[in-house]
Amino acid sequence: MENLTFDSYHELVDRQKICNRIKFTKRKILRYPLNSINYVDLARDYSILGQKIKAMASIKKALALSPHNRFVLRSAVRLLTHYEDIDYAHDLIRNNPLTLIDPWVTSAEIAVSTLRGRNSRFIKKGLSLLQSKNFSDFNISDLLKKKES
Repeated sequence: MENLTFDSYHELVDRQKICNRIKFTKRKILRYPLNSINYVDLARDYSILGQKIKAMASIKKALALSPHNRFVLRSAVRLLTHYEDIDYAHDLIRNNPLTLIDPWVTSAEIAVSTLRGRNSRFIKKGLSLLQSKNFSDFNISDLLKKKES
């Protein structure tokens, strides 16, 4: 097998299965138009098919509906970094109020800062969240990984 690249990945995908999932998710959106998670699912499926414009439109709808939802925010940042819009991803996460109080989001901001080759201004905040003992080990696991590296 040749080297697997991002561009060749799309050839390995069962396109029909993904298209069926997109149809199903669109039907769910018709029933529940304010459910941001459905838009995240749609963005993911579009990105699997390599449909960047549709994926980005879907994730922007999810963000518009739930800008302070941990899952939506982290999914958006991941999609944006996937499409190499790291500057926008970083602006999005570092300006979100969740970054100050949620260890999952703080960890993601530190990771995106690292991708940009910058020092995160949230490192001290992340350490403070770790030391606070207000979170379970599961909820601080990403921050612990950042601390160890």
